[in-house]
Amino acid sequence: FGGETWRYVRSVDVIDRKGCIHTLPASAFTVGYRQVVMPADHWFVRAEFDFTNTDRQAVPLSITDLLKKRGDSQPIGSFNCGSVFKNPVGDYAAALIERCGLKGKQIGGAFVSPKHANFIINNGEATAHDVMCLMTHIMTEVRQHCGVQLEPEVRIIQNEV
Repeated sequence: FGGETWRYVRSVDVIDRKGCIHTLPASAFTVGYRQVVMPADHWFVRAEFDFTNTDRQAVPLSITDLLKKRGDSQPIGSFNCGSVFKNPVGDYAAALIERCGLKGKQIGGAFVSPKHANFIINNGEATAHDVMCLMTHIMTEVRQHCGVQLEPEVRIIQNEV
């Protein structure tokens, strides 16, 4: 909501493909707008934040207000992976998905959130295959109806065989 979180990160726990947890300082990462570059085959597990030196005058809304705003616009409390697709230049992935009439679209146990179209919700029975099929369907529909190729924002992890 108009701010950056990374400046408050003290350290991050990541897990590697072998299942080992590593704690790294925030300075170990290269950070850009909506992007954190991390070692290959590592994924975030947890972060430690430090808000002790926060300038309260610089924060336009309280944490309570921000959480309410997020809860009003996103499917908080559901099983989902957050924002699924990156916003294309000059538009919003959610708006494109909604324009295609895909809110509520379901494949297996995965469905497009009726609250925010860029969230895929697991009804408790979705498989990774269900989610991937729904993502592919969304990308195809948006490309065909809007002429835009959506790019996943989530990282897709495949088992090495």
